[in-house]
Amino acid sequence: MSAEIATLQRSNWMSRAPLSKLLRRLVKVQLLYALSRSPLFTDRRRAKFLRSAAKRDPMLLSARLDQFCQDYYTRIEKSSVITTEDRDNLIAHALRVTAVVPNYNHERYLRERLDSILSQTYPLIDIIVLDDCSTDNSRQVIEDYHVRHPDRIKVVYNDANSGSVFRQWQKGHELATGDLVWICESDDFCAPSFVERLIGHFRDPSVMLAFGKIEFADEVGTVKPGMAHYREAAEQGIWDQPCLRPAAEWFKGAFAVKNVIANVGGSLWRRAPLGSTTWDEACSYRIMGDWYLYSVQANGGQIAFDPTAQAYFRIHSQNTSGAAAQRLPDYYREYTRLITALKQRWAIPDQTIDRFVDSCHEIYRGAGIKTPKFETLLPIKSLKAIKTESPHVLMGILGFSYGGGEIFPIHLANALHQRGVMVSMLTMMDTEDHPDVRNMLHPAIPVYTANGARDVGVRNFVESVGITIIHSHIASIEMLLLDEGNVDLPYLSTLHGSYEAMEIPRRRVEAWAARIDRFGYLTERNL
Repeated sequence: MSAEIATLQRSNWMSRAPLSKLLRRLVKVQLLYALSRSPLFTDRRRAKFLRSAAKRDPMLLSARLDQFCQDYYTRIEKSSVITTEDRDNLIAHALRVTAVVPNYNHERYLRERLDSILSQTYPLIDIIVLDDCSTDNSRQVIEDYHVRHPDRIKVVYNDANSGSVFRQWQKGHELATGDLVWICESDDFCAPSFVERLIGHFRDPSVMLAFGKIEFADEVGTVKPGMAHYREAAEQGIWDQPCLRPAAEWFKGAFAVKNVIANVGGSLWRRAPLGSTTWDEACSYRIMGDWYLYSVQANGGQIAFDPTAQAYFRIHSQNTSGAAAQRLPDYYREYTRLITALKQRWAIPDQTIDRFVDSCHEIYRGAGIKTPKFETLLPIKSLKAIKTESPHVLMGILGFSYGGGEIFPIHLANALHQRGVMVSMLTMMDTEDHPDVRNMLHPAIPVYTANGARDVGVRNFVESVGITIIHSHIASIEMLLLDEGNVDLPYLSTLHGSYEAMEIPRRRVEAWAARIDRFGYLTERNL
């Protein structure tokens, strides 16, 4: 590997190169990218321009590092020095992905979809193909791939058409066994590095959803413009760089204006049961069930965006029903239901509601609808009056180790989640987790760390995540939130012995007690 490392070191010239040279190179690269998209050239010529641009692009050093890691992984797989046990241990600790491919009459596009999954540079991906009683030759294509890849592809055929794409998503989600779920519509495709570019974001246990840059493509797969304008209309100036934000921030801004994950295949989800009530609600939408599901999947955690993860949303004659739906009043009633659900979950500001309604009104005008009046379909005053009903409880613990101060709050957090309460964990320690204790926590509950909170500022962390209630189970949480963060929220502290064990000065306890609304205890000795 020494030669590859030396090559990477030589390629990292950006920190040494004069600014003028860097700018000239960037201009040349952008010109090559533009030529690679031009319809004036043949496909072969455009592909050559694209390869030339990628080779010269100084911003793609990360891609070369990715390739280095992939080559390293391949050598580990083939190495005779590393034992089978070591290799299995490495794989066991890597995140696995289940790609769910719901198909209905997409024989024409199915091969490209499956090839784009099988050719992913990230290797730990299994595939579930769901066919919803297709009447074309989809089954023949599916069987061909299943025969060629029996260890990677599982096939499920419906006995009757489900009547809803979201029912197929539900079936695939419930059959998935990977750490992450990737729902891949059968007429779309993506870049080979799509999963590799997103999967690293899930090393952060607070990330529940990650998505890449989604672009339009036509029937033959040629990339088309349009999505950049769509994203900018949701929020300006953020789409060229990776972005990690709490769901509360996303849904107070861009995600409450437009569905910025316009195609589900452009996203990865941390796998966690969503519940029949959630799926029933999603299936009650004709168009916007995906938007609703993103909001539930994100829960109280974070959403990552990475523009280097490229996915393509194919526009063709079979999937243009959305344009027809825009001419129907029920389409706008779905918008009202959707924004109501979002605002009940997050405190969306009035300015964002204004932008959301303006966006809907633009579609309404473009559809040429005369009646009913837009104001009756999306009554802006009523939308602004909707109250946020979902509290967000932050459960503070030392870490995932055996002890009453850890096990009890984990069970309590799980019980709150089962009742539909948004709950997140905050741990003081982010190392030496005991796997058995960590696995007790419901996978839909995001985990934040004290170090992560300090990185963004403790008070800013609490505000940006949208916390409304704090429940502490160790005195060091008080030190973090009350002393460092000066947080002023409804606060409950349950005593498990840390106040005595840590020998905290009486004056400090008195200062905390003046700000803590309720104390709880499990045993008499904690009193």
